[in-house]
Amino acid sequence: MSNGKSVKPGIMFIAAHQDDAEGLAGGLLSKLSKRLNPRGVVACLTDGSVGHYRTEFLKDPKKLNQIRDEEAKNAALIYGFNYQRLVDNNGESFKDGRLEVNWKTRGAVWKAIRDFKPDLIITLPVNDYTDPYGMHNDHTNVGEIVKNTAYLIPAPLAFPEYMSENIDDKDEFEYIPPPIIVTVHDPYSGKIQPDIVVALTEEELDQKVKAWGAHLSQWKEWLPWVGRYDAPSDTESLKKSLIARSHRLAQSLPIKPKENEVYESFTITKWALRVPTLDEIKRYFPDDVLDYRFAEKKIKELL
Repeated sequence: MSNGKSVKPGIMFIAAHQDDAEGLAGGLLSKLSKRLNPRGVVACLTDGSVGHYRTEFLKDPKKLNQIRDEEAKNAALIYGFNYQRLVDNNGESFKDGRLEVNWKTRGAVWKAIRDFKPDLIITLPVNDYTDPYGMHNDHTNVGEIVKNTAYLIPAPLAFPEYMSENIDDKDEFEYIPPPIIVTVHDPYSGKIQPDIVVALTEEELDQKVKAWGAHLSQWKEWLPWVGRYDAPSDTESLKKSLIARSHRLAQSLPIKPKENEVYESFTITKWALRVPTLDEIKRYFPDDVLDYRFAEKKIKELL
């Protein structure tokens, strides 16, 4: 699909937190940045103010906001992407840990999509109430926000609170075509029914590690503290931890994982009433270890 504005495809990751894109789809972003030279953006919905344990950040929460935004900006630049933190129609941030599915969050996502005009959106999955795992409220609500907003992407009057006041009454709104939307596998969920599983090359894994490594406040400080485990001592240890996490993922997939190979998995949706073609899936998700059999089956089911 082309949006008519640029020959470069637009890739957008809509995240709950500043580090979600790198942790969940950093390898794919590396593939796409190298093969397609796309326009890219990571759009984050929360201010990241819960992701630490030091009392100084309670006294000065903006300090943590700034740290996490700077980390996310640096990580996205590794792929040649931009970083954007979404705000409501009054310019106010959405609080980490309290993200809700409402008109303000939906409007913020609607505006970001219409402004960027992506060809592909990657985001988090919606909640599965049969899942025994404890899902992260912000994560599953991002999936719900995108799902419940997708149909309205082409509708220019859906969220007038988010529109510019400088509109000529004689103008006709630009038509914004619906993008392909896929969800990434989230380790907070135990349910894995992917349509696509991509394998990372050594170069792509190294770039994923570098980008994830930019989130020092998370992998080195917050996540080990809240998870009660020893933090990786350096980026090589961080790389080993990502390989180990991938192997746990692979045990639930219909594949025979190779040693030291890292995988990322994705599910195709029909959100926005947009079903991708198999050629589009092959373009945006190269190196599918399932040989696109599952993707082809899912596309047929959605049509």
